[in-house]
Amino acid sequence: MLADAGPQPEKQVNRYEKIFSKAFYHCGLASYQLGNVRGAKQFFDRTIDQKNEFEGWKTLAYLRRGEIFDLEGKRTEALVKYRAVLKYRDVYDSHKTARARIRKPYSTDSKAGILSGQSPLEPPH
Repeated sequence: MLADAGPQPEKQVNRYEKIFSKAFYHCGLASYQLGNVRGAKQFFDRTIDQKNEFEGWKTLAYLRRGEIFDLEGKRTEALVKYRAVLKYRDVYDSHKTARARIRKPYSTDSKAGILSGQSPLEPPH
């Protein structure tokens, strides 16, 4: 895909560059929910690295990435991601959730999530 191929040819502007972060974030959620943790990690990492029209996608990706690190037992890496959340604007109670994750590691039975009382990593019950 030319739009995702890196720097564009001279005088060519990629009009879609700033929406990739939103697409990558949602692909990360879908990948996780389909059992593709490796793919989810890659999509969340790409969200973090991408320019964006709404910085919230990066914030949420840091939070989701931290949760995956916690689920993998990589607490030090998870803490790095949760602390990164606090450097950005608070979206959907991301600061509150990040502080809760710093105090107590995320687990699949955690109740404090970003949007609906649980992490979007887990499908609704």
